[in-house]
Amino acid sequence: MFFRQFVGINSVIYYLPILFKDAFGFASAQSIWASIGIGG
Repeated sequence: MFFRQFVGINSVIYYLPILFKDAFGFASAQSIWASIGIGG
C-alpha cells in the first residue's frame, strides 16, 4: 500500500478514464472499462 502511494499510481488510475475520453475519443463507459482493465 505504501509503494502504491509513493509511486503515485493512484492518481494515474484516478485520471485514466478522463485521459482515455479526451485523448483517444473513447465513450464514457468504454473509458471506465478500459481503466478497470489496466487497474486490475
